[in-house]
Amino acid sequence: MKAGEWFYLAMGWKAKVEARGVGVMLTVERFGFGHNIAVDAGTAIMLSEMIVAEAVKAQRAGGGHERLP
Repeated sequence: MKAGEWFYLAMGWKAKVEARGVGVMLTVERFGFGHNIAVDAGTAIMLSEMIVAEAVKAQRAGGGHERLP
């Protein structure tokens, strides 16, 4: 997972992780509405692994490849 890169999940969701100071900002969006969550680096690693796993599952199921405007 690259910092600042969007990962497209199922059902129109997308997520990205960006470094912010000593922590990390996790952004999760759907149709332009989303949430920003500030977390520490350890939590970010765990969440990043979960996001990548969900993106892989969504793509295998055929629902994670759509690109939203």
